Amino acid sequence: MTLKVSISRFLFSTRTRMVLTIVTVLLGLYALTGFVVVPWLARPRIVQTVAELTGRETRLDHLKLNPFTLSGTMVGFEITDTDGEKLLSFDLAHANVQALSFLFKGEYHFKELELTHPFVRLQVNKDDSINIADLINQLTDLPDPDPSEVS
Repeated sequence: MTLKVSISRFLFSTRTRMVLTIVTVLLGLYALTGFVVVPWLARPRIVQTVAELTGRETRLDHLKLNPFTLSGTMVGFEITDTDGEKLLSFDLAHANVQALSFLFKGEYHFKELELTHPFVRLQVNKDDSINIADLINQLTDLPDPDPSEVS
């Protein structure tokens, strides 16, 4: 009888209910932030950053994050080339990061990577350059070649 009384007294004490309430609220705020707020803020930022870096129109339909599994999914990503044609796209990209290696070693280790329906368009232009030459030059910090020097 005294065991039942002490367990029920512990479970229903004011202090225990307060701690459980605080933990539940904090867990709910973490979930709300990770599932809703961060994707809502990050999706336009990703689109803007990629567009600025590439100088091309960029689209991302949905960004989904799971703060409990540390996974993220991008749905409907596309970069349009300067001629208006699709340059790069995929229907879905999913990554799952192993949290412990990041927390203890500061390294990213992916538990899972998935890419569905990837598409890349490479085109040789009339001047014998490729359609992504400007991106390659930008990434390697090389100036555009002078057409008079090319033989």
